[in-house]
Amino acid sequence: MNIPFEALATLAYFMFVASVTPGPNNIMLAASSMNFGVWRTLPHFAGVVVGFAMMIFLVALGFGALIEAFAEFQILVSALGTGYILFLAWRIAHGGALGSDAPKRPLYFHEGALFQLVNPKGWTMAMTTAGMFLLPLSDSLTSALGTAITAM
Repeated sequence: MNIPFEALATLAYFMFVASVTPGPNNIMLAASSMNFGVWRTLPHFAGVVVGFAMMIFLVALGFGALIEAFAEFQILVSALGTGYILFLAWRIAHGGALGSDAPKRPLYFHEGALFQLVNPKGWTMAMTTAGMFLLPLSDSLTSALGTAITAM
């Protein structure tokens, strides 16, 4: 697969902007780093990175078209994502110092990766990435894999 440098640079810039704009992952990682330290939060961070790359890979292979075809699934993902974000907002607003009922550990790798399934910003960014940066006439598997790796 021969991708022009300009397209690769644009994709890298787009991924940078997508990763630094506010969203549930940024909030959860910042809170986890503050409560548990950066080192203990690294598995959560790695799960987010791998989960998002897998999401882009699936969308690039056509999973995005499947999601668009079933409005019920869109509504379900939106409702789950909205509910989780509201739950996080409530926890942050009513939080304070770690108490006895607070979790004593950051999220694990698989929890960070699985969260991407209900992350509305993640789905939006994955569909935008696949729509903007995949070459329509190229090998879809190679393009999907290359785009997912670049997103990491």
